[in-house]
Amino acid sequence: MLSEIESMAEKMGLSIKSIVIDEDELDIRLKAAGNAGKELPRPSRAQQVGDRIRIDSVDVDECEIDGERFNALHLKDAEAILVDVGDGKTFLFENILFLHDIDAKESGKPFPETPLGKYLAGPFRKALENRLGADLRDVSLLSYDNVFNDKSKDYMPFFEKQTHRIKTFENDTWWWWLGTPYASNASDFCYVAHDGSGDTGSASDSDGGVAPAFRIA
Repeated sequence: MLSEIESMAEKMGLSIKSIVIDEDELDIRLKAAGNAGKELPRPSRAQQVGDRIRIDSVDVDECEIDGERFNALHLKDAEAILVDVGDGKTFLFENILFLHDIDAKESGKPFPETPLGKYLAGPFRKALENRLGADLRDVSLLSYDNVFNDKSKDYMPFFEKQTHRIKTFENDTWWWWLGTPYASNASDFCYVAHDGSGDTGSASDSDGGVAPAFRIA
Protein backbone atom coordinates (compact mmCIF):
# COMPACT_ATOMS: atom_id res chain seq x y z
CA MET A 1 0.00 0.00 0.00
CA LEU A 2 2.77 2.42 0.91
CA SER A 3 4.52 1.74 -2.39
CA GLU A 4 1.33 2.66 -4.26
CA ILE A 5 1.05 5.94 -2.32
CA GLU A 6 4.69 6.77 -3.04
CA SER A 7 4.19 6.00 -6.75
CA MET A 8 1.14 8.28 -6.97
CA ALA A 9 2.98 11.08 -5.16
CA GLU A 10 5.93 10.80 -7.54
CA LYS A 11 3.63 11.12 -10.55
CA MET A 12 2.20 14.30 -9.01
CA GLY A 13 5.69 15.76 -8.52
CA LEU A 14 5.48 15.40 -4.75
CA SER A 15 7.45 13.48 -2.15
CA ILE A 16 6.20 12.01 1.11
CA LYS A 17 7.34 13.79 4.27
CA SER A 18 5.58 11.56 6.79
CA ILE A 19 2.75 9.05 7.08
CA VAL A 20 0.52 8.57 10.13
CA ILE A 21 -1.10 5.15 10.30
CA ASP A 22 -3.89 4.04 12.61
CA GLU A 23 -6.81 1.63 12.51
CA ASP A 24 -9.19 4.14 10.91
CA GLU A 25 -7.27 6.06 8.29
CA LEU A 26 -4.04 7.44 6.89
CA ASP A 27 -2.71 10.96 7.37
CA ILE A 28 -0.28 11.64 4.53
CA ARG A 29 1.88 14.76 4.57
CA LEU A 30 3.44 15.70 1.27
CA LYS A 31 5.99 18.28 0.22
CA ALA A 32 6.74 19.62 -3.23
CA ALA A 33 9.70 17.83 -4.76
CA GLY A 34 12.84 19.95 -4.55
CA ASN A 35 11.26 22.43 -2.13
CA ALA A 36 11.45 21.30 1.50
CA GLY A 37 9.74 24.45 2.74
CA LYS A 38 6.44 23.82 0.95
CA GLU A 39 4.40 21.29 2.89
CA LEU A 40 0.94 20.27 1.72
CA PRO A 41 -1.03 18.77 4.65
CA ARG A 42 -4.01 16.54 3.98
CA PRO A 43 -6.86 17.08 6.49
CA SER A 44 -7.51 14.30 9.00
CA ARG A 45 -8.95 13.75 12.46
CA ALA A 46 -6.96 14.86 15.52
CA GLN A 47 -4.10 12.55 16.41
CA GLN A 48 -4.72 10.14 19.28
CA VAL A 49 -2.49 8.13 21.61
CA GLY A 50 -1.27 5.09 19.71
CA ASP A 51 -1.04 6.85 16.33
CA ARG A 52 2.27 6.53 14.52
CA ILE A 53 4.28 8.81 12.29
CA ARG A 54 7.02 7.81 9.89
CA ILE A 55 10.03 10.09 9.59
CA ASP A 56 11.76 9.58 6.26
CA SER A 57 15.28 10.30 7.49
CA VAL A 58 17.35 11.87 10.27
CA ASP A 59 21.09 12.51 9.93
CA VAL A 60 23.28 13.47 12.89
CA ASP A 61 27.00 14.11 12.43
CA GLU A 62 29.62 12.37 14.52
CA CYS A 63 30.46 14.39 17.62
CA GLU A 64 32.14 14.27 21.01
CA ILE A 65 30.51 15.39 24.27
CA ASP A 66 32.38 15.51 27.57
CA GLY A 67 34.99 13.15 26.14
CA GLU A 68 32.47 10.60 24.87
CA ARG A 69 32.18 9.83 21.18
CA PHE A 70 28.83 9.60 19.39
CA ASN A 71 29.03 7.99 15.98
CA ALA A 72 27.32 9.50 12.96
CA LEU A 73 23.65 8.49 12.92
CA HIS A 74 21.71 7.93 9.70
CA LEU A 75 18.09 6.93 10.23
CA LYS A 76 15.68 6.03 7.46
CA ASP A 77 11.93 5.49 7.71
CA ALA A 78 11.98 5.65 11.52
CA GLU A 79 8.59 5.34 13.20
CA ALA A 80 7.50 7.19 16.34
CA ILE A 81 4.35 6.55 18.35
CA LEU A 82 2.20 9.13 20.13
CA VAL A 83 2.28 8.09 23.80
CA ASP A 84 0.78 11.14 25.56
CA VAL A 85 -1.33 14.18 24.68
CA GLY A 86 -1.24 15.95 28.05
CA ASP A 87 1.17 18.88 27.98
CA GLY A 88 1.72 18.88 24.24
CA LYS A 89 2.13 15.72 22.17
CA THR A 90 4.84 13.32 23.29
CA PHE A 91 6.17 10.88 20.71
CA LEU A 92 8.47 7.95 21.43
CA PHE A 93 10.52 6.24 18.75
CA GLU A 94 8.95 2.86 18.11
CA ASN A 95 12.25 1.00 18.22
CA ILE A 96 15.75 1.52 19.57
CA LEU A 97 17.79 3.84 17.37
CA PHE A 98 21.29 3.03 18.64
CA LEU A 99 23.18 1.61 21.63
CA HIS A 100 25.13 3.82 24.03
CA ASP A 101 25.95 4.31 27.68
CA ILE A 102 24.38 7.19 29.62
CA ASP A 103 27.58 8.25 31.36
CA ALA A 104 30.79 6.24 30.94
CA LYS A 105 32.32 8.00 33.96
CA GLU A 106 29.40 7.10 36.25
CA SER A 107 29.56 10.63 37.66
CA GLY A 108 26.17 10.46 39.37
CA LYS A 109 24.84 13.47 37.46
CA PRO A 110 21.13 13.84 36.64
CA PHE A 111 20.31 12.68 33.13
CA PRO A 112 20.20 16.13 31.42
CA GLU A 113 23.81 16.72 32.53
CA THR A 114 25.14 13.37 31.26
CA PRO A 115 26.79 12.99 27.84
CA LEU A 116 23.77 11.13 26.45
CA GLY A 117 21.39 13.72 27.87
CA LYS A 118 23.38 16.53 26.25
CA TYR A 119 23.55 14.64 22.95
CA LEU A 120 19.80 14.14 22.72
CA ALA A 121 19.03 17.73 23.76
CA GLY A 122 21.70 19.13 21.42
CA PRO A 123 22.85 17.56 18.14
CA PHE A 124 20.06 14.99 17.92
CA ARG A 125 17.34 17.54 18.69
CA LYS A 126 18.67 19.97 16.11
CA ALA A 127 18.72 17.29 13.39
CA LEU A 128 15.21 16.12 14.29
CA GLU A 129 13.83 19.67 14.29
CA ASN A 130 15.35 20.29 10.86
CA ARG A 131 13.69 17.17 9.50
CA LEU A 132 10.27 17.74 11.08
CA GLY A 133 10.26 21.48 10.45
CA ALA A 134 9.01 22.10 13.99
CA ASP A 135 10.37 23.43 17.27
CA LEU A 136 10.51 20.63 19.84
CA ARG A 137 9.98 21.33 23.53
CA ASP A 138 11.93 18.32 24.76
CA VAL A 139 14.11 15.60 23.29
CA SER A 140 15.18 13.19 26.00
CA LEU A 141 14.42 9.79 27.53
CA LEU A 142 11.17 8.89 29.23
CA SER A 143 11.21 8.59 33.02
CA TYR A 144 10.40 5.69 35.33
CA ASP A 145 7.23 7.55 36.36
CA ASN A 146 6.16 7.89 32.71
CA VAL A 147 6.35 4.16 32.08
CA PHE A 148 5.80 2.33 35.39
CA ASN A 149 4.45 4.54 38.21
CA ASP A 150 0.67 4.63 37.77
CA LYS A 151 0.41 6.72 40.96
CA SER A 152 2.40 9.58 39.44
CA LYS A 153 0.92 12.59 37.67
CA ASP A 154 3.51 11.95 34.95
CA TYR A 155 2.34 8.40 34.26
CA MET A 156 1.37 7.64 30.65
CA PRO A 157 -1.48 5.08 30.51
CA PHE A 158 -0.27 3.93 27.09
CA PHE A 159 2.28 1.80 28.95
CA GLU A 160 -0.32 -0.16 30.95
CA LYS A 161 0.09 -2.92 28.38
CA GLN A 162 3.39 -4.68 28.84
CA THR A 163 3.67 -5.24 25.10
CA HIS A 164 3.71 -1.44 24.62
CA ARG A 165 6.99 -1.35 26.57
CA ILE A 166 8.85 -3.88 24.41
CA LYS A 167 11.32 -2.59 21.82
CA THR A 168 13.67 -4.12 19.31
CA PHE A 169 17.14 -3.43 17.98
CA GLU A 170 18.26 -5.04 14.73
CA ASN A 171 15.28 -7.42 14.82
CA ASP A 172 15.90 -8.66 18.38
CA THR A 173 14.03 -7.57 21.51
CA TRP A 174 16.34 -5.35 23.53
CA TRP A 175 16.39 -3.35 26.77
CA TRP A 176 16.20 0.46 26.66
CA TRP A 177 17.20 3.27 28.99
CA LEU A 178 14.97 5.50 31.06
CA GLY A 179 16.25 8.88 32.23
CA THR A 180 15.71 8.15 35.94
CA PRO A 181 18.66 7.48 38.25
CA TYR A 182 18.28 4.53 40.61
CA ALA A 183 17.58 5.99 44.06
CA SER A 184 19.91 3.60 45.90
CA ASN A 185 22.85 4.20 43.57
CA ALA A 186 23.11 7.45 41.58
CA SER A 187 25.55 5.88 39.10
CA ASP A 188 22.82 3.42 38.03
CA PHE A 189 19.80 4.23 35.87
CA CYS A 190 16.44 2.55 35.38
CA TYR A 191 15.67 0.74 32.17
CA VAL A 192 12.93 -1.30 30.49
CA ALA A 193 13.95 -4.93 30.02
CA HIS A 194 13.49 -6.88 26.80
CA ASP A 195 10.20 -8.33 28.13
CA GLY A 196 8.77 -4.95 29.17
CA SER A 197 9.54 -5.25 32.89
CA GLY A 198 11.61 -2.72 34.84
CA ASP A 199 15.19 -3.04 36.05
CA THR A 200 18.33 -0.99 36.73
CA GLY A 201 21.87 -1.00 35.34
CA SER A 202 25.15 0.83 35.40
CA ALA A 203 25.15 4.18 33.58
CA SER A 204 28.39 3.07 31.88
CA ASP A 205 26.80 0.07 30.13
CA SER A 206 27.43 0.71 26.44
CA ASP A 207 24.83 -1.90 25.41
CA GLY A 208 21.96 0.29 26.57
CA GLY A 209 19.25 0.91 23.99
CA VAL A 210 18.37 4.52 23.21
CA ALA A 211 14.77 5.22 22.20
CA PRO A 212 14.35 9.00 22.47
CA ALA A 213 11.08 10.78 23.16
CA PHE A 214 10.22 14.23 21.79
CA ARG A 215 7.45 16.66 22.64
CA ILE A 216 5.64 19.04 20.33
CA ALA A 217 3.62 21.93 21.78
